[in-house]
Amino acid sequence: DTDLDGIPDAIDPNPTVNAVVADPDGNNNLPASLATGLTGRWDCETLTSFGGTSHGFVDLSGNDHPLKHAALGLSLDTAGMISKGVKFDADGDYMSAPGSLVSGLSSFSVSMWVKLNQGSIQNKPDNIHTSLFSFNTALDTYPEFTLSLYKSAAGSPTQKISFVRSIGTSLSVAWAGELPQSSWIDDGRWRHIALVKNGNNFRLFVDGVKIKDINYTLGAFTSTANGYLCFGKTVPVAGVIGTTLKGSMERLRFCSS
Repeated sequence: DTDLDGIPDAIDPNPTVNAVVADPDGNNNLPASLATGLTGRWDCETLTSFGGTSHGFVDLSGNDHPLKHAALGLSLDTAGMISKGVKFDADGDYMSAPGSLVSGLSSFSVSMWVKLNQGSIQNKPDNIHTSLFSFNTALDTYPEFTLSLYKSAAGSPTQKISFVRSIGTSLSVAWAGELPQSSWIDDGRWRHIALVKNGNNFRLFVDGVKIKDINYTLGAFTSTANGYLCFGKTVPVAGVIGTTLKGSMERLRFCSS
């Protein structure tokens, strides 16, 4: 996405010119080329109250998968990608969507814009990383998968973005893609991240560049009434498993196929 307008170069009629000005607040309909397959879409423009006990963002795909935060502690980043975004500036900040969004799918994609506080990704402490998003069948337990970030060692010239699975009560790095120091994600700039799962094939992209492409045996995900897809933390409760993200997110997309 050369011009950083949210439209991949392959389908952008003007890939070097950011011409996306018709939808500055993110509330209008997407063009058909970007709406195909969307089952979750959150542009993080306006915080909505859900019954007074939680707040978050409505699902603009029309599929009723709201992103919620139970502690009413989220705030908006007014310097978003094009317009506003959601800010994660406290340890308990996260957003979670219903597990039904993922349940039964063997192929899907998740994408988002993220702006991480400069230098916020630290060296790996005991396999616990800074989580971008994760999925699990129930609250307060280790997740089926997590996409996370860490620096491998003090003074290391690389940063790693990893796909993590749970083995018992431990998080295990299934694979990791390395980002050179000049491309670290925690640089205070908006970066685009996408994970595409097609059966047992996984592809990871950062700013439209493929970081990793592997085959990993993992079938369709299951879910229960308490299942969740969580952004910004490994599990959606304060003070447990995982390191919370420090920064902002916006224009999150979930596509099934």
